Amino acid sequence: MGDFLGMGKVTDKTMEAAKAVYPDLFQPATKQAGKALETVFELGNTILLPIKLLNEKARLNFEKHMKKYEEKINEIPQENVTSVLPDIGLPIIDRLTYLTNEEIADLFINFLVSASIDNTVSQAHPRFINILNSISVDEARLIKYFYEKSISYIPVIDYDLNIEESGIMYPPRTEASITIIENGNNLKNEIELISDENINLYLNNLESLGILIKTTEKHIVKALDVYEMIDGMNWNKAEEIKEERLFDLRDQYPNQNSNISKRYGFYELTSLGETFVSICNNQ
Repeated sequence: MGDFLGMGKVTDKTMEAAKAVYPDLFQPATKQAGKALETVFELGNTILLPIKLLNEKARLNFEKHMKKYEEKINEIPQENVTSVLPDIGLPIIDRLTYLTNEEIADLFINFLVSASIDNTVSQAHPRFINILNSISVDEARLIKYFYEKSISYIPVIDYDLNIEESGIMYPPRTEASITIIENGNNLKNEIELISDENINLYLNNLESLGILIKTTEKHIVKALDVYEMIDGMNWNKAEEIKEERLFDLRDQYPNQNSNISKRYGFYELTSLGETFVSICNNQ
């Protein structure tokens, strides 16, 4: 074994310790898991895997995740299993040594399984690792929600406060338009979230990651009942916010007319998002 960073003797000992933790995965081609991860474990020293596995918590964590991986990959015929590319396998293996949340870990494990199978490996893009590293537990639940419900959209309504200048000789002109509720939605009734007050943050983050895209001034026809529920949950709140904002703006816009308008829209999975949801769940 090569001397990695001048630590040859230590590396030999720690690799033996790592083999003792989960020997099947360090024995190439003895099982589907060994066949898929042989190259990855050969390069394990580059992420200091043997040393990390000397830590008991990391070892137990890693062993638990690897057992899940092995259970999934052993359901695949061996002839359909392929070697995982190191640029995908190494960062996932490294993450699984310290990832404690089971919901996010499951997405990583499913992605690793997808990268181990002939007919899905081409869709297992390295960018997905960065996406997985950038989502919260609630966002992982949103990803799972898309898969389990077999839907690709989330209906939303934006509520705007419009302040108008009116006159006898001309029609009303909008002087100001302020969004008072953004992305009113029904998700808290669909998904058990840890922090449902952060839904906007989650939607914006998934949009920035290229998973979702927002469309406004349009609506999903088959989701009219959902829009009705959203409006029922938000209209009174919009009226309350309207009164608060008008009080703050009374000096700037005295004696002006005001109204609330609604902009129907939806978040939709992008083509990248559809692949990501499938690859990280369909195992």
